[in-house]
Amino acid sequence: MPIVIAAFLVLFAFPPLPSNAIEASTPMPPESLPQSTPATLPNPDPVRPYIRGIYQLDFNKSSFTPCDRREQWLVIIEPDDWHLSNDIRAGVGKALGRDDFNLWKQVILMEASGDLSATGRLLEGGRYDRTFTLKAVRNVGIASADDIQACGATVRRKKSGLF
Repeated sequence: MPIVIAAFLVLFAFPPLPSNAIEASTPMPPESLPQSTPATLPNPDPVRPYIRGIYQLDFNKSSFTPCDRREQWLVIIEPDDWHLSNDIRAGVGKALGRDDFNLWKQVILMEASGDLSATGRLLEGGRYDRTFTLKAVRNVGIASADDIQACGATVRRKKSGLF
């Protein structure tokens, strides 16, 4: 008797499959699938503007003074972007016409692109207005006295030797 009840439930409790059930479960070839517009994904590396300014390298920190603002930014170069140090050195060497120079003593004019922190982060006792994480540099050269004045940069006196 229990088998009869089970058979009855199977036959009448579930609706019959549609006649095209086998066809519907067969995968459709890609060309027969309905076409849809692909989703627009956000750009993983948004375009950052280049900012012209004065870059000064120091022993444990570097600064960037943008020419279009009266601010000074603490420069950060992340480990994956250390090649930028070589790009800066190559640009200075090209401007000087030699490669035997002390980069630490140079005041550099360049265009830089990167991630800029919000204002109001007074770092190093108020010396820096923001942090600037470098992502790209171009047009690297030596800053003239006119460049320094036009950008409003304060040139730090460098000690003799390496530092």
